[in-house]
Amino acid sequence: MPKLPPKNSPLVIYPTESSYALGCRYNDSAAIRRIMRLKGRSDNRFTLIANSLTQIKQHFDITSHMEQLLNQSVSVVVTDKFAVRISTNPVARELAKQAGVPILATSLNVSGKPPLFDLRRLDKRFADIPRIDSGPLPQRPPSTIVECFRGGYVIHRAGAVKL
Repeated sequence: MPKLPPKNSPLVIYPTESSYALGCRYNDSAAIRRIMRLKGRSDNRFTLIANSLTQIKQHFDITSHMEQLLNQSVSVVVTDKFAVRISTNPVARELAKQAGVPILATSLNVSGKPPLFDLRRLDKRFADIPRIDSGPLPQRPPSTIVECFRGGYVIHRAGAVKL
């Protein structure tokens, strides 16, 4: 397991199952604003990673239908700002566990640019952020994002998990 950054670090770069991510605790509004500035992003809706279904239930109200999708590693919309998933990447899950809350999992890139799979290509604007380098990652599709409605769901982003 790669060495984790200090617990008091508000931002962290880490591997997920699809690419490298830039993250922080989901309830740290100052860190989220910094991420938005770094990425040049105006949209304040994010995907989160939780370490378990229990952690998700501690922070969000979910239905049994949402729970079924979460067990398939799908990102499920839980509020107007957040979709959450349980990552298949053990480093990402461990970070969420250590944070005690779900963590942001926004792709490590400037908005509009492709995601990053190799930290040797890290943009200098992210250079001072603590990171967990797991080496080059395989290029995989992003997570599937769904929003549940009574009796069904809508796919907001088709991704790795086909529904």
